[in-house]
Amino acid sequence: MDNDPQAQTLIARFNKMKEKYEEVERFGRYHPDYSTIMKEVRVSKREMDMHETIAAYKIKETELQSFLDEISQIVAYSVSDKIMVPMDGALFKDGGCGCGSGGGCGCQAS
Repeated sequence: MDNDPQAQTLIARFNKMKEKYEEVERFGRYHPDYSTIMKEVRVSKREMDMHETIAAYKIKETELQSFLDEISQIVAYSVSDKIMVPMDGALFKDGGCGCGSGGGCGCQAS
């Protein structure tokens, strides 16, 4: 990604828009440029996310996180199966628990 000038331009543009967004966010809807900045941030993020190099990077990043989660789980369970291992996106993968007890009650979020 460092060797892709277009990707770097899109990232820089998004970061500038993010700074503007943070400035506008302090005042919320009452800021005169609120709607314009909000739209520009969304457009800039979409452009960045749809770029081939950046999209491929994010896919690899997700795969790496899954691999690291798996390693963490193996290490934790080798010590004790009672150790809770935080997993990135576990709520979406496993259904999660809906009551906030951490899964101890056996309920499922639907």
